[in-house]
Amino acid sequence: MKRWALIIALVLSCCSLASAFTFKKSDAENENLKGMVKTVKTYKIEKQLYFHEDTIRKYKRLGRPLPEYEKKLDMVEEYNREGMRTLCDRIAWMKEEISFDPANNKTNAFISEKRYDSDGKPGRVYEQILDDDGLPKEGKAVDGDGNLIFTETYEKTVNPDGTINIYSQHISANSDPTHINITLNPDYKFKRLKQTTPIYQQDIIFDEEERPISVYEKRRGVESNLMLEYTSDGHKVYKLDSDGKKILFLVMKNDPNGNLISSIQYNPQGEAEQSETYVYTYDNHGNWTRREIRKSDSPDTKITEREITYY
Repeated sequence: MKRWALIIALVLSCCSLASAFTFKKSDAENENLKGMVKTVKTYKIEKQLYFHEDTIRKYKRLGRPLPEYEKKLDMVEEYNREGMRTLCDRIAWMKEEISFDPANNKTNAFISEKRYDSDGKPGRVYEQILDDDGLPKEGKAVDGDGNLIFTETYEKTVNPDGTINIYSQHISANSDPTHINITLNPDYKFKRLKQTTPIYQQDIIFDEEERPISVYEKRRGVESNLMLEYTSDGHKVYKLDSDGKKILFLVMKNDPNGNLISSIQYNPQGEAEQSETYVYTYDNHGNWTRREIRKSDSPDTKITEREITYY
């Protein structure tokens, strides 16, 4: 059984709802990475607005124009041969190291995630114990000084039809618990996810491919209902009004590699309000190595590049 993610982290935004939620796929598969990926280095390509005077003198001496863009390392990720992420170093603010016991995570019974702040100091250690089926039994997180941050408890019930119910409590050291109810299909694919806190409720229903098709949220008394419909090249997101009428909110399309190429947001009157387009450069494995994002309300282009190595 592949590694279970921290369940409390399963909170969706409307723009990412098309991503399949799964405990069956590897991290690399969830990131739409193809082939046996070993490392991914992500760079932000940003316009140079200011230059140090030494840099100006250097380029003037060389007779070359100042560079228009600067390439900055933003994140480093490492994966094992099973496609599970073992390192996520967000250069500017946080680093996570994930280890498995035993190392072959198909049968792992213990997971440890260590988080460090930007100064390299331990900020959090999260540990999770799994049962013989690879389902979580308990979890705990402590800070760098060993002080408790939260605990997790899990209760599993197998129903006569083979579906599995998991009830979990995420109990923070200084706040009320979060109650989580998960229903899995017999193959461990998501069927339903419900979360409840004193100020927040969420109920997500998934289709046979583990894609969300219905999302209900209530935050501080404000309710929202979303419905998702999928096509061969993308999906549509609808808001439901108080009468259950569908109001088109978002249309997203993917390319043959499964990456987003366009997103159009609509206002309640059905008029396109904002749009984004995505342009990719791919390597021979089908993974993008350069992505350009253009927004309708901005003249700037957001550029990201990736360096990917393989086993």
